[in-house]
Order: sequence, then structure tokens, then C-alpha cells
Amino acid sequence: ASPERPLRSALDRADACSRGMAHAIDKILLRLGGAAVSTEEQPAEILPYKVVRGFIAQGSAVVSLTTADGSQGLLVVGPGLVSYVLDRRMGAPIPRGGERQETRGDLSALDRRLLRPLMESLAATLGEQWCDDENVFTAGEVFADAADIPMMAQFEPMLQLSLAVAPTGAPGDVVLFAL
Repeated sequence: ASPERPLRSALDRADACSRGMAHAIDKILLRLGGAAVSTEEQPAEILPYKVVRGFIAQGSAVVSLTTADGSQGLLVVGPGLVSYVLDRRMGAPIPRGGERQETRGDLSALDRRLLRPLMESLAATLGEQWCDDENVFTAGEVFADAADIPMMAQFEPMLQLSLAVAPTGAPGDVVLFAL
């Protein structure tokens, strides 16, 4: 009767999905930023919603994912990667190896609008990798503050897929999917 049991049986599938997502994220960010990135998948984990929510750093971009049956999930892009993507979208040069890239504390309405295509691409890629259907997940609005994320039961177990993404010449950060 434990809600974790079906999630435990999906861990191997989640690890395989993470490998496919790593290749897809490399392509998405190469197309978006014009520079190579290195993406490394982390082992999938089962964590309570409260813990997943606690991992979200200030300046991260967060999108609520919804399936046709009403199931909820989260897509989180860390603040370092958010800054990298926004800088590339605004035409800033690619940082050199030694330069430290500043992260944004808050995301403006323009920042959220510029991040929307990336978040939709990531949600579609997750659907394609997880269910062979890119339209499975509907991405909600981009949130800039963890307080704006829809509430779920705090001990609801979530399957977390985490990928460490490091653009060339920029510090790495995380892309996290919690289902």
C-alpha cells in the first residue's frame, strides 16, 4: 500500500531516461547558447516533496508539470544555468574559462518569458524520453520564487531525476525533474 513501491520499480527506467535526457539537453543548450555543454546524469532518487522543494535555490527557474490525468511534477533549472541561458538569449558573449558568471537573485517578467521556450523544450523532451510522447507533460508558468510553486502534500514521494549541466566556460548547475 506504500506509494513508494511503484516509484521504486521505476528507478531503473528513470536512470535510462536520465541518460537520454543528458544527450537531449546537450543538443538543446548547444542550439540555444551556441557553445558545447557537458551533461552528467545523477542516479534517480525517491524523495518527499518537502525535501525536493527545499533544494530549490534562489534564482532558479521552476515550472509545474501536469499530465492529462492531473498528476503533478516539477522542472527546476538552477540559478547558474538560468543566468547562462538568459545571457545567451540576450546576446552576451560566452564567458571565458576563468570568468565568474553572476547569478540573478530574482527573475523579471522578461527573464521568465525568455526562459519559457527552454522549459517547454525540456518538458517535451522528458515526455519523449519517459513516455515516447512529447505532449505528455504540460509546462505551467515559469516561477522565480519557491513560494509561488503549487503546494502538494509535504511527504508525497517524488521520483527525482537530476542532471548536472556545465556549459563550456561557465560554472555548472542542475536540471531537476521531480515526478
